[in-house]
Amino acid sequence: MDEQGFRLPDNAADLVEAVRENRRQRRILEAQELQMVAHFVDLNGHVDQNLLVPGVEQLVQLGGEGTPPVAEFATLELAAALRLRDVDAHALIADVLDLRHRLPRVWEQALDGEVEVWTARDIAGATRVLDQHSAGLVDLQLARQIPGMTRRRVKNLVAGIVLDHLPVDEAEQRRAEALEARGAWVSVGEHGIADCAAVIDAPDAVRLDATLDHLAGILKAGGSEDTLNARRAKALGILADPARALQLMQACLLDQLPGLDVTRDCHLAGQVGHACGTLLVDAKDLAPKASIVVHLTDTTLSAGEGIVRAKGALHRRRWVMGQDFGRPW
Repeated sequence: MDEQGFRLPDNAADLVEAVRENRRQRRILEAQELQMVAHFVDLNGHVDQNLLVPGVEQLVQLGGEGTPPVAEFATLELAAALRLRDVDAHALIADVLDLRHRLPRVWEQALDGEVEVWTARDIAGATRVLDQHSAGLVDLQLARQIPGMTRRRVKNLVAGIVLDHLPVDEAEQRRAEALEARGAWVSVGEHGIADCAAVIDAPDAVRLDATLDHLAGILKAGGSEDTLNARRAKALGILADPARALQLMQACLLDQLPGLDVTRDCHLAGQVGHACGTLLVDAKDLAPKASIVVHLTDTTLSAGEGIVRAKGALHRRRWVMGQDFGRPW
């Protein structure tokens, strides 16, 4: 018996099953909460028409196109009752409205426990920019795919589908805004360690990821016993010294790796693969190898346009469709 007064299972298998049952019950309770919020919204779907004067509560639309209006002070009442910020209560009501009126299939899946409530709410928020007809098409498409998918995969999938349903000018505007958010940041912390973060173009990210793996493999071949993550971190540092990175990659291709000590100053003269920037191997052999898993439809293949989803990054559609992969069409 634990401190809360219930008995814990005595073996691991029963304990795991108990945790699974707790999670199932939690999903049921979360789904019931959605229904309660929906009913709360219904009860706040009107105001006294005889009191429509400036300063008096009026009806406002919180959800996307096609959702019913709600009394504007309903968010404040819900926020106070649930100890939420006003903006969070607003989002909760908007998500419930969008799910029930614009995404009925996802709504039913959330109520049945097939889809996590937070995942369903992610979908509602991401599709709010669409008109009601487009939202319905997205709902139909998602209902067949999302059960069993992780929240992150669903978010990536929805982002691509929404982009495909947006008008071209709005999609281009979103892309322009995303490009404006690009940047790279370095923050030096304690113990000689720094945090690095960056927002870069998806193709560059794919190449960078592959290059880090490649250099991490070279470090391991050279005798490093660090973990993969540690070697990838060192590889990023090596890329800050292009001559060092070039020397290591060429030496690897020439099968003459020296003993690697990447913590010391880089004195490369005389080492195999170092020629002050001169290429000793075919330049194409230095390029990292990256795999992109592309999901596309028959329509996209035949027409040469449409949505293409590449696992691991968003907004690659225009980049992929702009490349020449020896397409047969």
